[in-house]
Amino acid sequence: MTDTIQTPADTAADEATTGAVQAEEFLHLDPADIIIGTNVRNDLRPDHKEFRKSIKERGVLEAVTVYRNEDGQYVLLRGQRRTVTAAEVGTPTGLIPARVVPQPDDADRIGDQMVENIHRAGMRETEIVSGMEQLALLGVSAAQIAKRTSIDRPTVNAALAVSKAGETRAKYEAGDLTLEHAAIYAEFEDDEAAIERLDRARTSRWGDSVKHVAQKLRDEAAERAAYDTEVERLRAEGLPVLSFDEADDADGSLLLEDMRTVEGEPVPVD
Repeated sequence: MTDTIQTPADTAADEATTGAVQAEEFLHLDPADIIIGTNVRNDLRPDHKEFRKSIKERGVLEAVTVYRNEDGQYVLLRGQRRTVTAAEVGTPTGLIPARVVPQPDDADRIGDQMVENIHRAGMRETEIVSGMEQLALLGVSAAQIAKRTSIDRPTVNAALAVSKAGETRAKYEAGDLTLEHAAIYAEFEDDEAAIERLDRARTSRWGDSVKHVAQKLRDEAAERAAYDTEVERLRAEGLPVLSFDEADDADGSLLLEDMRTVEGEPVPVD
């Protein structure tokens, strides 16, 4: 059922001719007839009793936002909780106010839904990460995501890093890691030894912090890369130098008096 406030008959005629909504409309719609479109928010836990009671007794006071799809059906853009609750408990008139807008592209839809939920009703952090992942898959850059959602760039970078990490993302979504820690774990996900050191830091009361250990790991990796570069340079000059792993395994044999040539002869001092 639809209760028209303006002149939807004229608008419908225009749509039949052009195939698109020419301007915004304001209608009253049966919430059960509104299609709940794809939404970055997937938490549909029941709202507070007061919220449900208010809608049942007074109706939806703030209009939801919908668009018409190719089949002329109304698809929800914003106002998921209000629409779902109204369909469940009913309203005094059986209708809810709705603003009809042109159909947006996916990037605009996801960005608008994230902004609405983040800045209104405690959107879950995992849902924010999922929303950013969807935007990234659509080709939206990290800088553009930050601008669209008004989320600071470090948080966007962390969320995108976690969205690409398999095991780390699972731990994060299970609640074992904060977003900050998950971003660090994602950086070292393929290094089992590094993950073990991060785990010890995270569970220790007295040791280094996760951030401190992460910086140590980065410094060690940079030092090792510089070492390997120098090894390649010296070997190119014909010098029989050891790689990082060979030197680590050699231990005491690095003493000059223990060194031998390939033929097993003592290495000349010069």
